[in-house]
Amino acid sequence: MRLKKLPSGSPETWRVSAGKAAQASGKSFETLFETMCNVQQIKYVRIPSGARTVKKGILIREKAPFDCYIQKGGKLLFADLKSTKAGTFPTEKIKEHQIEALSILKLGGQKSGYIVDFSSRHEIYFFDVTTLIKLKILKKSASPAQGILVGTTGGVSRLFDDVLFCHNSEILHK
Repeated sequence: MRLKKLPSGSPETWRVSAGKAAQASGKSFETLFETMCNVQQIKYVRIPSGARTVKKGILIREKAPFDCYIQKGGKLLFADLKSTKAGTFPTEKIKEHQIEALSILKLGGQKSGYIVDFSSRHEIYFFDVTTLIKLKILKKSASPAQGILVGTTGGVSRLFDDVLFCHNSEILHK
């Protein structure tokens, strides 16, 4: 068995480096996802982060509660996009403000949740916000079996279009 050589520097340097690599992977997936939407003539709208004024001249950064919404034929889906190299998606990475915002949309009749790229599998899954809440309460990670396969990172899939914008809402509530 070969041992991996540890990178030079402190554990803090390793953590920062890993964080930057994860952020780059996430941005790469967001770009791929936007391209997949464009190819299938699905409107993709990124929700920008903003800022609010707390005192005259003092701004506080406000993070958007989710990454985007996608729209086709009058149907909307609100989603946060995530990427993982692991076989499961840890629900502890889901922030409370995201669950709250996506839940409000769900209660209003909109489809909402997370779209997760399992990069080691080259597959993309949709997880409805209701499923994520249940898993988060149970402190369990989301596995592909608990989501809906919506495409692959190896190519554009029609399944992506059919599942996210299906007429049968039962598919999204399994």
